[in-house]
Amino acid sequence: MIQIELTKIDKNAEVPSRADDGSAGYDLSSMFIVRLGAGERFACGTGLKISIPKGYVGLIFPRSGRAINDGLSLINAVGVLDSSYRGEVKVLLVNHSNETLYINQKDRIGQL
Repeated sequence: MIQIELTKIDKNAEVPSRADDGSAGYDLSSMFIVRLGAGERFACGTGLKISIPKGYVGLIFPRSGRAINDGLSLINAVGVLDSSYRGEVKVLLVNHSNETLYINQKDRIGQL
C-alpha cells in the first residue's frame, strides 16, 4: 500500500475526504473566501502539504458540479503534484462564466 503523508499547515484546513464509497477522488477545500470575476484566475490555498512518493504523481481535477453549474474550472485542466514538491497544495482556479463567482472558506474546489 502506498503511504501519502499529509500535513495541515493551517489549523483550519480541511483534510481531503471522499464524499462516499463510490467517489474516485478526495475533495480539496478552499482556505479563503474568494471573489472571482469573469475570466479571473486565482491560486487558492488548501492549507495542506502532501508528500507524494517518488515514482508517483498527484493529480488535481476540477469538480464537475462547479464546472457545469458555475463555470469554475482549473487554469491548467489538471493540476500536477510532483513527488519532489513539498509546498502548499494550491488549486489553480479560473472563472469561465460571465458572472462573478464566490467561493466560501471550506468550499470544495477540486479533487485529488
